Amino acid sequence: PELLEEEATPSQATLHMMWAPGYEMEEPEFRRTIHYQFIPNTLFPRIIGKIVHTLGWEIQNYWKNGSIVENASEGSSAFVKMIPLDKTLHITVRGERAGEDLLRILDTLQSLNTSLGLTDVESFVPCTHCLLLEEDAKPYLFPMSEFDKALADSKEYVLCEGEVPVKLRALLPKPKLSA
Repeated sequence: PELLEEEATPSQATLHMMWAPGYEMEEPEFRRTIHYQFIPNTLFPRIIGKIVHTLGWEIQNYWKNGSIVENASEGSSAFVKMIPLDKTLHITVRGERAGEDLLRILDTLQSLNTSLGLTDVESFVPCTHCLLLEEDAKPYLFPMSEFDKALADSKEYVLCEGEVPVKLRALLPKPKLSA
């Protein structure tokens, strides 16, 4: 991808045609937001390169800080977007095997972060409750530690902003304690 000609970021209308907006309940969908303290210029193309070459996915669309990739053999697709000013990476995976595919992408991303010496990285899960309320809402971001606590306490839910219970299975592909 770093050798591809740089495409302009698509308009909202074009982006909505490529990737339907909102949180769709019709097919499984899992999301992650990754916060970095530092983002090297070459990080995003390397992420897409790893997804394509290591995991065998195909690029459907690619522009400067975003890409839609597809795992045709499993029927999943992913929208991967970097927001350099916020130092965030947003990953959304849809399809029948969205959970497993998200976990494979996250494992690949973790090994890339480690190889680049990017150790100050935090992972968050956007709240599905917030995503259902408003299409373009900024959802509450659950830190991964909230899931560890809920699982250790044998809870089936976490509280969005301390008020609304959200089931773990709607947020995590395979709810289990992280190592």
